[in-house]
Amino acid sequence: MLEFSQTHCVTICSVLVPAILIATSATIGLVFWQHPQQKINISAGVSALLAIALLLHVSSWFMIGVVAVQTYILICLAIVSLSVNTALVAASHALKT
Repeated sequence: MLEFSQTHCVTICSVLVPAILIATSATIGLVFWQHPQQKINISAGVSALLAIALLLHVSSWFMIGVVAVQTYILICLAIVSLSVNTALVAASHALKT
C-alpha cells in the first residue's frame, strides 16, 4: 500500500484535494439551505472519509522521511475539513431543535 501511495502521489492528491473541497462545500450548502439531517450526515461522512484517506496518504510519506511544505499543507487541509464538517453536523443538530 505504501508503494502504491508513493508511486501515484500526484494522481492521489489531484483527486483527493478537489474532492475534499467539493464535499466540504456541499456540506456547507446543505446546512445553509437547511436540507434534511440525513443528507448533511452523508455529505459530512463522505468528506470525512476523503480527509482520512488524505491523512493516510500523507502519513505514508512521513514513514519514509519525506518532510516538505506540501505534506503540512495537505495535513492542514484534511484537519480543517474534518473540523468544519464536525462543526456543521453539530450546528445543524442545534438548528433543528
